Amino acid sequence: MFAAMVMDPRRRAHRVFDTAVFLWGTAGAVTLVIGAVQDIRGGAWPLPLDVVNGVAVCVAVLALAVAGAAWLRLRSLRAVVEDERTRETHLRSSTAALLGTLAVQLPFFFHVSVPSVAQAKLTVAAALTVYGATRWWLNRDA
Repeated sequence: MFAAMVMDPRRRAHRVFDTAVFLWGTAGAVTLVIGAVQDIRGGAWPLPLDVVNGVAVCVAVLALAVAGAAWLRLRSLRAVVEDERTRETHLRSSTAALLGTLAVQLPFFFHVSVPSVAQAKLTVAAALTVYGATRWWLNRDA
């Protein structure tokens, strides 16, 4: 029974890599959204936004380090890092990210007035989050 619970090292390294990439993208998106909120409201940065921004930057750096370590682990295990499934997952995730950015742009077609810098930050944040979530979801059973 215990042997069934132990995950293959290659599969575990793939899962760690996908999770770290997702966390990196989401933490970057949080930083962008906080920047967009600050651009919209103006003035000095309130302390809670500053703390959340700092935590998000730390999470992004740590997630990037973990993703790099998982990538090196995959290479040392001689795992197939890129194949047809990976390309298909990337294509589907990119398509979902495009749809996510279009969904974020919808309010601006109805003349919601925000600074263009904030609009750009929200768009990139949506693309990062949707791409990472889609990739993570599609690789859940790989």
